Formats: sequence, structure tokens, C-alpha cells
Amino acid sequence: MIYRPAGEARRYTRRYGVKVLKIYKRNRFTVYLTLFNSIGSGIVGTLYLNSDDTTASIIWFLLALGWGIYCIWSVKSPIFRITKDELVLSRKIIEPVRAIKLNDIIEVNQVSQKLLYLVIKNGSQIEVNPKWISFEQRQAFIDNIKDLIKATN
Repeated sequence: MIYRPAGEARRYTRRYGVKVLKIYKRNRFTVYLTLFNSIGSGIVGTLYLNSDDTTASIIWFLLALGWGIYCIWSVKSPIFRITKDELVLSRKIIEPVRAIKLNDIIEVNQVSQKLLYLVIKNGSQIEVNPKWISFEQRQAFIDNIKDLIKATN
């Protein structure tokens, strides 16, 4: 089955110059949690500023800034991108982006509804938790990965 880019993938292709077939967004709960942490840290920093404890206030404001940056990054960067040749995984902001060639993936082992493994030719396994992906796209992601692996192997 051949997938054509639509909507979000087409915009991503135009913006970054990378031809993307499908984009899978992060789970919104994670984004809301980081936003809540950022706002909460900013409030605590403001309370410490009112109590004349500037070092604690600076630490809390820096923490709020870090959570805010992570929240923006979570919204902007998809958890998975599928191109013609590879599956790109960007799990965490400090973890490097991992690109896996679709030809290198042998099979998908779905252990449970909450966990699946991508088995690579060199024998290693990459853990994928479907809860990282937004709820609406979870089953579609699993089906698309299985279809793409069948098509490339």
C-alpha cells in the first residue's frame, strides 16, 4: 500500500524540505502536563520573588522556562515521521533523533495493546509504546507500520 502525504505531512514537507508520508503527533496529555508544570513553576517562582528569596525564584523561573521550551518542542515535533525510506523517532528533547530504515525492520512484535517492538535486522529491538502517540492515531500507526514493512520486505 502506498501512502500519499496529506495535511500535516504535506505542511511538514513544505516547511522543512523532508518528504514525509505520514506524521504521528504526540499524546496531548504529555503536552498538557508540561504546560501545567511550566505554569506551576512560574507561579511558585513569583511567590518566591514576593518573599525576597531571589535565588529560589530564579531557579523556579528557569524551571518554568525549561518546561515551557519542552512544551513548545512537544507540540512542534512529531513523535514519529514516516518517509519513503525510513521511520524517524524523536522521543525526547535531549535524545537524538533516531532514523530506522524501513528495509532494516524485519517485523513488528505487538506484545500487548500498550507495547510493541520493532525487530531490526541486526537483532536489536526498538521499544515503541503506542501511548506516546495521540489516541486517534494509535491503531492507524500500528496498521501502517505493519503494511509498510510487508511492502518493503
